[in-house]
Amino acid sequence: MDRIIMYGKVDLNENIHSLSVVNFEIKRQNETTLQFICFLQIPKDCDKHVDNYCSCFKTDDRKVLKLVLNLTAITVNSEAEIRAELVYRETFFYSEIRKLPIVYASDTDGVLVFVNAQSIHTKQTNVTLNDTRVIVLSTCREKFVLGCELELINLETETLLKSEKEIVVYNGNFNGTTHFKLKYKICNIQRNISFSITI
Repeated sequence: MDRIIMYGKVDLNENIHSLSVVNFEIKRQNETTLQFICFLQIPKDCDKHVDNYCSCFKTDDRKVLKLVLNLTAITVNSEAEIRAELVYRETFFYSEIRKLPIVYASDTDGVLVFVNAQSIHTKQTNVTLNDTRVIVLSTCREKFVLGCELELINLETETLLKSEKEIVVYNGNFNGTTHFKLKYKICNIQRNISFSITI
């Protein structure tokens, strides 16, 4: 599962021995207020292994601590707003609000695939045709078009049929059942879609 990792820092000035608390808060798109995610007692919790969303680490500068927020990249966190809150001696200090990136659902993939105008997707990976002439069309979604590379492979013969950037159109003739794999790379992340065509 992909992760969203955000970094920040806290400068404790000369108060490095005083216990403070850092709270991380999130406001998701369907929410109206910030909700608590996790907290750290600093500097006490720094450099400890915690199975939590937030952690902190000491730096070369004794009074500066590095903060890390580590969230799962799921659609509910898409474009959510994040804020850190430092509580020191009953005084509250707030960070700037940062917006998380867009997180796409796993079934909303980065490419579209059509076989003779029939869509291939997670619930439809086998296409049955009445025509031996086959056209496979794959295109990168508009938001991913830059840096998108496509490769169409015939798994029966392990042959690379076509390799292009942004769009692949392949014309061929097949009989029986043939299995294919579309390998695509978006932002240097390799993914695959496997499908079959039955004539």
